[in-house]
Amino acid sequence: MPRYRWIEPAGTCGHDLAELGLIGEILFTRGVMSRTEATGILNHDFSAIPDPATLPDVDIAADRIRTAISLSQPIGVFGDYDVDGVTSTALLVEGLSDLGGNVRAYLPHRERDGYGLNTSAIDQAVQDGRRLLITVDCGASDRRELEYARERGLETIVIDHHYVADVNIPCAAFVSARRPDSLHPFAEYAAVGVAWQLMRRLAGDDEMVRYLPLVALGTVADVVPLWGPNRAIVHHGLAQFEEHAGHGLLALAEISGVKPGAMRSHHFGFLLGPRINAAGRIDDPQAALELLLTDSPARAEELARRLNDLNRHRQELLDEFVTEARMFVESDGAEDRPVLVVRSPDWRIGLVGLIASRLTEFYGRPVFALEQGAPFSRGSARSIDEFNVVEALHRCSDLLEKFGGHSKAAGLTIETNRLDEFSERINDVFVDEVGTRPPPPSLTLDAELAPEFVSLDQVEELAHLEPCGHGNPPPRFLMRALPVFDARRSRDQSHLLFNVASSNAAPLRAVAFSAGDRLVELHDMSKVDLAVSLRPNTFRGRTSVTLEVVDFRPAGGEG
Repeated sequence: MPRYRWIEPAGTCGHDLAELGLIGEILFTRGVMSRTEATGILNHDFSAIPDPATLPDVDIAADRIRTAISLSQPIGVFGDYDVDGVTSTALLVEGLSDLGGNVRAYLPHRERDGYGLNTSAIDQAVQDGRRLLITVDCGASDRRELEYARERGLETIVIDHHYVADVNIPCAAFVSARRPDSLHPFAEYAAVGVAWQLMRRLAGDDEMVRYLPLVALGTVADVVPLWGPNRAIVHHGLAQFEEHAGHGLLALAEISGVKPGAMRSHHFGFLLGPRINAAGRIDDPQAALELLLTDSPARAEELARRLNDLNRHRQELLDEFVTEARMFVESDGAEDRPVLVVRSPDWRIGLVGLIASRLTEFYGRPVFALEQGAPFSRGSARSIDEFNVVEALHRCSDLLEKFGGHSKAAGLTIETNRLDEFSERINDVFVDEVGTRPPPPSLTLDAELAPEFVSLDQVEELAHLEPCGHGNPPPRFLMRALPVFDARRSRDQSHLLFNVASSNAAPLRAVAFSAGDRLVELHDMSKVDLAVSLRPNTFRGRTSVTLEVVDFRPAGGEG
């Protein structure tokens, strides 16, 4: 049986889009109806990035920062411990220092401080003689802490990208494209994108273009949609990576095994981003910030090795915790429940979100993973398309100390002795809203592709869709009724390797990752339909195209 519910391409696109070939078919499947719209989506010129002048409070913030610099008033920057927060902080510290500012950074420790602005950091900033504190990637929901800063005589500027209904927060300026009163034409920036727009207003494009590799990294890693201005930011950040990334990112690229000139958006998301995140997840994010700011190649190499080691340790811990979580599910008899609630006193708060993600992917249902403590447990949730997890948490709010998030990801704090009651309630909510069983996850296929059209030229054509990421995923294709031969497992038994044939084309190599358990299933099929991505593969100096199989089914089957 296929693992996904396949959503097949709708049909042939109109004449305008047909001129774009396979790209046109993909865009048509994604809801694009005209050549003009397609051109706008594919555009990654610098001109696609709006002028920052229409951002709310941007001139108020810029004027206050100029005043601080001209009067030699010390400035503090308070960020977050994830990639977006760390890149935002590095951008402001370096950019404002280049303008003559006396700037110092403050980052929270995930386990000790939690998320958001905290009074300890405010006290430290006051003690350090800071007169202005800029919060970035946080602050919009920290009204109590902003009031405390005002009481301590510390003026604040908030740069954020999270949605808030009330813009009247106690600060000198609140710069956010997400404000309900914003006239800015784009609202989907990561925090580092908003910070960069403010710095453009302060320093101009000529000075700020060189920061685009940093902005691109934070944008991809924060999983904001890669369309419009974000697409342009990432495109230009990648193009300038080798020249302007700085010692820290270049060292991180090297230890990640990526040549700077070959950097792509998926390297940001799956190689560089996790290594920076590892510091904040299981250690101190200051190491990641220092990496981004250092002027010393030797220190950059040392810090890159440290982050690489932390990421390796993070992966080992995560594998261990996920195994424990699956054992918890099986021993608790919860496999048949539509929502899984797992917890352990041994798990790290920085990893519970990743535990939930892994289990959601494996079981195909919403998962709450919590670090069990006394008297409170803290955790993260990951969900499926059909279940808005933050709305569901509202229906359980009487059981919770606090919660927040989005439709498919949320965080929560709960009294530990209420976890069983919460598990019952959240499952009742799911049954009420969705049903007794989660539907199989859907898989949208962008276009149908015949084997004879699989080529390196086709892969090069698809590169026009780059940079790919959230909101603009790599394309996936439907290939029908293909004979299979030489099917086998990989050496470690995890993956499925096989070839597919067609009367009109040479055999194509295929790999289905983490599908080794489906070998018998594949052997029972005389012909298969495949859901695939196209991946260039170089072996002994020869480059060919590999079919990266997302799912398969008997030929003529329905997803």
